[in-house]
Amino acid sequence: MASILLLTAVGLIAAATTSFLVGVLGIVGATTFYIWRLRSAPLERTWRAHTVAGARLGIVASVSAALLSLFQ
Repeated sequence: MASILLLTAVGLIAAATTSFLVGVLGIVGATTFYIWRLRSAPLERTWRAHTVAGARLGIVASVSAALLSLFQ
């Protein structure tokens, strides 16, 4: 999530400054941050109940986004 927020912020800054270099440096920074967090975060077992709940939430979010896009 932090990598996505970082990429969004860098994208907005790059667009505001119209600088290609800022965008490239932001992508490199976000990728480096993602790899660093991937290596430092402990892995935990995923229980079936969590995956089912996550799948339901994903479906609800997708349907909600589709319905909201109809009113744009």
